[in-house]
Amino acid sequence: MDQNNIKSKPLSLREEAVSIIKRNLSPYEDSIMLSNELIGLIPENKFDFDTFQHLSKISEAEVNPILMGLLFCIADMNWPIASEMVSVLTRFPKSLVPLVKKVLKPSETDEDWKWFIITGLIPKLQVESQAMLIEDLLRIAKQPTAGEKHSEVDEVAKHCAEMILKHMTLFQRRNIKDV
Repeated sequence: MDQNNIKSKPLSLREEAVSIIKRNLSPYEDSIMLSNELIGLIPENKFDFDTFQHLSKISEAEVNPILMGLLFCIADMNWPIASEMVSVLTRFPKSLVPLVKKVLKPSETDEDWKWFIITGLIPKLQVESQAMLIEDLLRIAKQPTAGEKHSEVDEVAKHCAEMILKHMTLFQRRNIKDV
């Protein structure tokens, strides 16, 4: 049998999420092993609602090691678990915002993930958390990558930024570049 014609088994949602987590770890964090118990809190697939029962009881400190993997679960808001995951994610804004910033960087090329974060997650965050993301949204709106422009992520970023700016106080707006 020709080895080149063998198709590899697609990764489960959990396996993809763990891969994303490991890709985003610093060298120090990489030395910290993810326990099977923590990995088990990441949905196995897009229909795995059973994990939410356990996620509802977890603290921010406990969820931190897998939060990027949970964020990946909204890479497609058409997945059945996605809207439920947004409710989980919004409970951890302090830890979530830096991860969202990573995904919104120009170096991240998954425009669908950016789209769903901008349209499905950011509007559900408190205005204080949204304010921390405004510069990222303005960068996408004003200086999009070719992929962001092609996928119209720049348009949704512009709309989202406008909505956030309407709700921000003058004090919050004072520290924003490029408004």
